[in-house]
Amino acid sequence: MIKKKGFTLIELLVVIAIIGILAAIVLVSLSGARDKANDARITADLGQVRSAAEIWMDDNEVYTGMDAAGEDVATLLTDVDDKNGDGVIVKGIADDFYCVYSQLKSDASKYWCVDSNLVSDKFDAVPATCTAACAALATCKCE
Repeated sequence: MIKKKGFTLIELLVVIAIIGILAAIVLVSLSGARDKANDARITADLGQVRSAAEIWMDDNEVYTGMDAAGEDVATLLTDVDDKNGDGVIVKGIADDFYCVYSQLKSDASKYWCVDSNLVSDKFDAVPATCTAACAALATCKCE
């Protein structure tokens, strides 16, 4: 009796199924890593907004106009808006105060906030003092 060398159809199907399962697991874990990378970019960009805002304040003695005339800030805010996808970015800017916060991508219930009080932190919900206060430009604080 001559034995043929090779794989049976069932063996090949089992190997293909295992490879498919492993590929699916890898793809699922990569999407979470991508969202975390976007969050890191958002927090870094908002940190740079704070630095650019302070430079703008030193040069102009007011924060007003930093998001329109200050190309650095406008570019950073555009980048944050691109990275957070459907998240919200809110900014409030007055002569002596600014507050900027954005929803994070990896956890939709988390927000990153920076303001002229040099606060830069993650919050579990929209900072209560930032929601209406950023629109009214009253005493918005990320706390």
